[in-house]
Amino acid sequence: MLLRNTGYYMDSDAEVDPSYYEAIIEATQDKVFNSYEETRFIFYLGDDVLQRPVIMLVSCFLPPTVDELDKAMRYAVHYTKEFVRTEFIIVQCLTRTNILSDGSSNFLQQFYSLLPTEYKKNLKKVIMFHYGVSNRALLTITSSYMSPRFMRKLEYADSIKELYRFIPDISEEELLNRLPFIVKHDDAELLGLEAPALLSMSLLEQCICNGYYVPGYGKIPAIIVDFVQKLSKPDIVIIPNLFSLQTSADKLTSIIGEVDSGVPFRSGDSDPSALVSAFKLILNSLDEPLLGSEIFHSIVRQCKNSGTHELAHSFYINLLKETISKLPDSSKLVIKFLVDFLQYVSTKSSINNMTAHKIAEILSPAFCRPNSMKNITMYQSIPPCVECITVLISDCQSIFNNILPDISSFDHLREVKENLRKKQLEEAEEEEEEEEEEEEEEEEEEEEEEEEGQPELLRTGDNDEVESEENN
Repeated sequence: MLLRNTGYYMDSDAEVDPSYYEAIIEATQDKVFNSYEETRFIFYLGDDVLQRPVIMLVSCFLPPTVDELDKAMRYAVHYTKEFVRTEFIIVQCLTRTNILSDGSSNFLQQFYSLLPTEYKKNLKKVIMFHYGVSNRALLTITSSYMSPRFMRKLEYADSIKELYRFIPDISEEELLNRLPFIVKHDDAELLGLEAPALLSMSLLEQCICNGYYVPGYGKIPAIIVDFVQKLSKPDIVIIPNLFSLQTSADKLTSIIGEVDSGVPFRSGDSDPSALVSAFKLILNSLDEPLLGSEIFHSIVRQCKNSGTHELAHSFYINLLKETISKLPDSSKLVIKFLVDFLQYVSTKSSINNMTAHKIAEILSPAFCRPNSMKNITMYQSIPPCVECITVLISDCQSIFNNILPDISSFDHLREVKENLRKKQLEEAEEEEEEEEEEEEEEEEEEEEEEEEGQPELLRTGDNDEVESEENN
């Protein structure tokens, strides 16, 4: 195993054979780390005032077992391979982490021990964030067992406000948006303030405050991404009557409580009934339906005007296009992300019985419902609303065509890493130019010395000739 094979648990400044580190990089080149990318335990936070990249390690997001930690370490090495080649900073976030009992507490020290000496020197600062007085005291006691050089890099930030002084080039609001929700939640609790609750936020607020970049979709609320990734797993998506599953009240209360404070999913959180129940509750708990409230009233009016509840397919298509086109861009993308997932579930209907119509029967209130039940005969309005969401799921490609915002393949992290590579190339070119200039200067100096020595000989020769002529 990676961690055990190094032999550098406490003496993290011991020399590491660079070829060993490069071998790890090579071995992870074609690896797929989806489960570790999902947990987002390590990510690029921004640049400090000296334009050095700042990497955040969120300890409470690390997996609990040794085998999983070993794989997480490989991912950390793979993820940071571009950052460590230049000067960089690490923020270790210890929100909800006890360094005395958590196996993940020395993850950073072990990561540091794997770096070749050249890259160790590039780590200029380690910011211990949300460390707390007790953890700091314990670290002081155990510091004699740790690398002195590593200890000298340590600085502390006990709150987001203190962390901000290390990264002043981005606004406090932007820093808040980049931090995991659990960090913001616990930071407020530590300061005695009212802690934010995820489920009390609107869809737009969740995109801004707890968004996660999904390729092709942009920023999607992290909690929705987590549920969709869990429910899309091959062994779960084929479960018969998937969206009809229900869990006990205590299990649902527990998982919703964790979701509300931003606690990440662990690999063991795979009880399908609990996941489905929480997923449905979260969608139904939004302050207004995903498609807004007006679409419901449009359907009711059309039913009254036509005298029937069996509306034309083209009516639903046009209504959905018109409704979605009026929504904010971020809402359009979240809906597309969810509908694509629901359509994927419906492709397994021969096994899970979840046809587009069956899914719509269960989830249509999350997309289409009135804000008020006053003066509405709900049972008459249910069938056309269900049919509308059935059309949304089964014909999503034609509905969303030409109404989604342009989503380029722009990847902020990729751009950051590309800039780092360019910077390294520029530095290498500058070094080469400096070396060439030094060589040229040395050659010029040698030539000057030769030229300075040559006239003396010539002058000596001329004098001899003059003297011989005078003697003659």
